[in-house]
Amino acid sequence: MNNKQLKRFLFRRSFRVFLFYLIASVMIISIYNEAPFLSLVFRAVTFAIVPIIVFILNIEIIFYYKKRANQNWNFRNWQGQIFGTGFLLTVMLFILHYFIVRLFIQWGVVIQLPENMKGSIIKGIPIIVLSSLVQYSFIYIIQQAILLQKEQEMTEMEMLQLKNSNAETVNQLLQQQIKPHFLFNALTTLKSLIKKQPDTAQVYLVQLSEFLRASFASTGSNSGLASVKEELEICHNYMEMQKVRFGQALQYEVSEGVKNSSPNDRIPSFSLQPLLENAIKHNVSTNENPLLIQITREGNMITVSNNLQPKNSVLDSTGKGLSSLKERYRILSGDEVIVQDQGNRFSVSIKVLSA
Repeated sequence: MNNKQLKRFLFRRSFRVFLFYLIASVMIISIYNEAPFLSLVFRAVTFAIVPIIVFILNIEIIFYYKKRANQNWNFRNWQGQIFGTGFLLTVMLFILHYFIVRLFIQWGVVIQLPENMKGSIIKGIPIIVLSSLVQYSFIYIIQQAILLQKEQEMTEMEMLQLKNSNAETVNQLLQQQIKPHFLFNALTTLKSLIKKQPDTAQVYLVQLSEFLRASFASTGSNSGLASVKEELEICHNYMEMQKVRFGQALQYEVSEGVKNSSPNDRIPSFSLQPLLENAIKHNVSTNENPLLIQITREGNMITVSNNLQPKNSVLDSTGKGLSSLKERYRILSGDEVIVQDQGNRFSVSIKVLSA
């Protein structure tokens, strides 16, 4: 918020309270003073003029000091200078107001002055100073409270933006940990296929290029989220690539509930594929006992599950895929990733988020 916007905000917010105070004060003067109507109107107008000028003038004083402070502005640090300058100018305005009223009296306008303001200016100084102090203190307190509240709101907003920015950065780092990890495994597999099955390696390489094209084209939004449809496309390309290696030993199913997800349904980008990769990596798959991986949906939860056929040992398992997914959910929404091992079936459930 620039200075002009902040100035308009301060004027609008504080003027309502100030106007109520002004109207109430003028009404009290009218009620408790027995004087001709013209005198009451004149006193009401002259009474209102000075506070209105002080009200506007004090806003200019605040922003004068704000401009002087430049980037180091903090209202609390400049309260003394602002109050001193504003109070001094208010006293000067009330003295000027006093002389103008006396001038109108000399011109024949009937105005009833308080007893202690009759006579010389010396006798009127105490009431002028006291009136200035009361009037200016009220205006100053109103504007100070509103400015301090606004500064607090802006500070909280900046902290929230910084927190979101940090969360987005961490999320991107976690996401980037997954893709190189997958690529390393894919290239290792390709190396093995080139030696043992050159023809299969050629098909696998084509599928790998298609998968990379889809995955890098679907990077999600700045929030780190992607649509369910985008994630399913990545999963489809990945599983087609794996079927080149495993054939009928690997089976893959996606329920209609997942396929029919709303375009506004979001999940962390590149979140389903690592779950498929983990299932393949940790389980034995043969034509006699195929590995069946299913993606289903119930309510706002998407579940990736597979029948358990654990390998005796898993090489190059860092555990980054699942742990990164849990951390990303913690940052993005605070939701838990539900992991279940039922003995003969293993599943991971993640929550569908809104766009």
